[in-house]
Amino acid sequence: MVFAVEPILNCDHVANVQFTYINSILSSNTDDIQVSILHSIFGQKCEDCDELEENWICIECGTVACSRYVNSHMLQHSVLVNNASSSKTNPENEKNSSKSRHNTVAFSLSDLSVWCFECDSYVTSDALESLRSVFQSAKFPELVKDETPIE
Repeated sequence: MVFAVEPILNCDHVANVQFTYINSILSSNTDDIQVSILHSIFGQKCEDCDELEENWICIECGTVACSRYVNSHMLQHSVLVNNASSSKTNPENEKNSSKSRHNTVAFSLSDLSVWCFECDSYVTSDALESLRSVFQSAKFPELVKDETPIE
């Protein structure tokens, strides 16, 4: 028996993520510094329990926390931040509440998958593929081809 996980292709929450933390790294540094900063993220501990192995990074704010299979700190982060965001939502903006919610999408530092806590599923999209490529270059710098011409 083979078990396969199929990510959602049309997650609306991914479209609403602002990538604030990641964009701050990518927009203000050279390629080498970007890779160096992102590479250092892979060695970070869970901010709550010091777990090193099964961590996720919140794409919105950069919080590093462990998976639901360790102590569920990334799940707790998403729930806490989303509850705080929805309690601050202006009643006049109820119809736009999905845009005011944050921290619903996290990136696995183990296998480079992306999880949406609102959809409760793995997700993928074109926007996430470019992000995954950047993280892949940071996690596996030896796989990045040296583009220097050979003379």
